[in-house]
Amino acid sequence: MNLCLCIFPNELIKVIINFMKKIIILKIALSLFAVSVYSQNYIWPTNASKYLSSTFGEYREGHFHSGIDIKTNHKVGYPVYAVDNGYVWRIRTSPFGYGKAVYLKLNDGNIAVYGHLDRFDDKLLPYVRAEQFKQNRYSTDIYLSENEIRVSRGDIIGYTGDTGSKHPHLHFELRDTSGKPFNPLNSNLKVEDHTIPTIKEIATIPIGKESRINGRVYIQVFKVKYLGDREFGLEDTINVSGPVGIEIRTYDTVRGLPNKYSPYGIQMYVDDSSRFATQYNKFDFDETRFVNIDRDFQLIQDEIGCFNRLWIYDTSKTIPFYDNSQIGILKLKEGYHDIKIEVYDHYRNTSTLKFTLFSGADNNPLIKKYECNINEYRVFIESDSIRSYRSFSAEWVNKYGNVIGSARLNKIETNDDNYILKILPHPHKDEIIKITATPKQGGQVLPAYLKFSSLGLSEDMSVISSYIHNPQTFLCNITFNRATEQPHFFLQSEESIKEIPLISESPLKFVTEPVPLCWWEEAFAYEIRIPTKPVNIMRKKIDFKCITPDRANTIFSEDKVLTATFGKNSVYDSLVTWVEKSSPISVKGGKLVTDCYRVFPTTQPLNDYIKIMLKYPVNQERIEQIGLYRWDDEWEYVEGISNDLEEIITARSGNLGTFCLIRDFTPPVITQIFPGNGGSFRVSSIKGFKAEVEDKLSGIKDDTSILVAIDSEPIIVEYHAVKNYIRYKLPGELTPGQHTLTITVIDRAMNSTTAVSKFFVLSDR
Repeated sequence: MNLCLCIFPNELIKVIINFMKKIIILKIALSLFAVSVYSQNYIWPTNASKYLSSTFGEYREGHFHSGIDIKTNHKVGYPVYAVDNGYVWRIRTSPFGYGKAVYLKLNDGNIAVYGHLDRFDDKLLPYVRAEQFKQNRYSTDIYLSENEIRVSRGDIIGYTGDTGSKHPHLHFELRDTSGKPFNPLNSNLKVEDHTIPTIKEIATIPIGKESRINGRVYIQVFKVKYLGDREFGLEDTINVSGPVGIEIRTYDTVRGLPNKYSPYGIQMYVDDSSRFATQYNKFDFDETRFVNIDRDFQLIQDEIGCFNRLWIYDTSKTIPFYDNSQIGILKLKEGYHDIKIEVYDHYRNTSTLKFTLFSGADNNPLIKKYECNINEYRVFIESDSIRSYRSFSAEWVNKYGNVIGSARLNKIETNDDNYILKILPHPHKDEIIKITATPKQGGQVLPAYLKFSSLGLSEDMSVISSYIHNPQTFLCNITFNRATEQPHFFLQSEESIKEIPLISESPLKFVTEPVPLCWWEEAFAYEIRIPTKPVNIMRKKIDFKCITPDRANTIFSEDKVLTATFGKNSVYDSLVTWVEKSSPISVKGGKLVTDCYRVFPTTQPLNDYIKIMLKYPVNQERIEQIGLYRWDDEWEYVEGISNDLEEIITARSGNLGTFCLIRDFTPPVITQIFPGNGGSFRVSSIKGFKAEVEDKLSGIKDDTSILVAIDSEPIIVEYHAVKNYIRYKLPGELTPGQHTLTITVIDRAMNSTTAVSKFFVLSDR
């Protein structure tokens, strides 16, 4: 051994290093794949099917999916079984959420949850009915002792349904002894799956002021192609500088089914070193809102897709899916780096994505000046240790950046600090030239767009501005209605005027470089100056606030009608926010009481609720009809409190967006009543009552807002809020003769509707 060390020290050192690397990777893999199997004795919870429509940990608006959804062939009524010995610990009935649900405490200490049931087994019904009569309402939440309803493995506890849901299925959960849901497929419960996950796109995220992706300062999304043999790739190398994050749009499938499932786990390697790993095994309900940072909320809101983050957005929020020793944010050394991402389902069907990142300083061409004369145009491009180019090309383009012809580079000269490009003139008046540079060290940079024709002050020059809020950066997009010479952008505060460099996206579009967020908060206006003769100046008033997690803050609309209060820890990261009046949005069945106000940025998630206050005009009648609403493809009522003395309505919102006060003066609608008014029915044909109930604006609050009586005797009906219907099962037969069914429905604005159905019951004889 000593002899070997003396003769081959370098080789042995390499062997030892590689061996240690493998040990570390193996340790990480084992920590991820070491799944606690909580029981090997569970049976499948229903005989409807062994196919899933959803898996554990999938994205839902505002929360993780906490179980698996089992297909029931678009039908209700399949038996639901106790998966193991135990007892009925809890029974719930609700118009929303899990609908009718049963919770079993199993002998191994775990909890099995069955949601969206159509009905309970007969041994559970007496407890439900007794509680409903006691509370005089449909919704119940009943806890039972260990010895009240014992169950054995295979006992029927209910039947599959669609209560609280749009479609029939069985929602099944397993929770540990502390009530935390864990992946049911980590037990002995299995489904057949031999299909690898699909990888569709990756997103590269700039994380910081220095970050660039292919020269750009905002999120870039790249299509992925399948190469065969379970491997995926990208068309080109991605060029980055500064810290960046990688995200992936991926899903799993099962052959023969149309459903798309979230993957079970994802691992990312950089140059064969593990940099991030996640596996959807278990979480706490207190952590379920972190779905908005586990997935990229901004890309979801922008309807680009649901991307899994492969970097930790907020290190203070511990999500148990992650290997928290790996932050995932990439701060790469200069040069080329191999990225490998493995996506796998619960049965280790694995897809691999491989691509290359080139990391280097941002070296977009810096145009120092350009000038023209009769014979040629000259462009001066800065040359230094960062900006060093191998070649240049030039093309004539229209105002949208589309190529209309090649440009002739007559000569390229260099001096101490400049490249000097000499270009032959173009015969047209409105010349726009696109200059593309190829860096010596490789990679890509953004092209530069130059307009050579002189511009006078134009009355029709206009600009549209919008904003981009990425992690730790805030940017302004500006788009002109026609091509212009390079504009200049300034932020004006009480103390100074600061210029922010503009990056050219096309002859019409520009975006500001990232600067400290405090610059935006301190500014009360920005100016866009176009170097015409005279200079064309466009100015816009702004009122931004920087919200940070460590302190509370409040923003107002300019007219002080809307107030938004951000409490401490209401945001995940520093957030630039502001309020603007938006165009009125039509209201069916109601009327706008105030203007519409949009609280920005609407594409960023909140860590906690914020308080929205809106003032209503004086001397309003029927105050109870006025409510606070948020626009989300339709007007959604936000539960609030009215203060008549201060003439304000206050509500909590978990999202930013467009808010206003609306008067709802349209009562609910009751249709499809059975038995129908004026009808005659045999005794045996009437098993119960049913009707559709709906309110289009403020909505029906809950089951207490629905009052039903048969022959003046109140009855407690089931309310299915998602599918807008009520139903009631008769405990016995109706007597022959005339009967009167009365249904009253009240919406949140206290508008009410009463429908009466008088029908005849005929004897079966």
